[in-house]
Amino acid sequence: MRHYKRITTHKRCSLCNELLERNSDNFWRNKKSYDGYQTRCKRCAHEYQVKYIQMHGYKKPNLSSDERAKRNKERREKRHSNLINKIKSGVP
Repeated sequence: MRHYKRITTHKRCSLCNELLERNSDNFWRNKKSYDGYQTRCKRCAHEYQVKYIQMHGYKKPNLSSDERAKRNKERREKRHSNLINKIKSGVP
């Protein structure tokens, strides 16, 4: 017998334990969760993201579309050559 979780109109944030209305104003969407929302409220998720960026830095490059295409082509070629080398050497 399959058990289903009861979906209510409110949800508790897993970090701050605050009981909030279950909607996209309070929680980010997540298709993989049973109710369709993240476990953290938007405020806690934002605080976590700010702390993470402060600790690790924000590394997203500001590239034009031509630069991005060139970078992606180089990455594909490198992956392809690595794969060919593995096949030639007999590595599974």
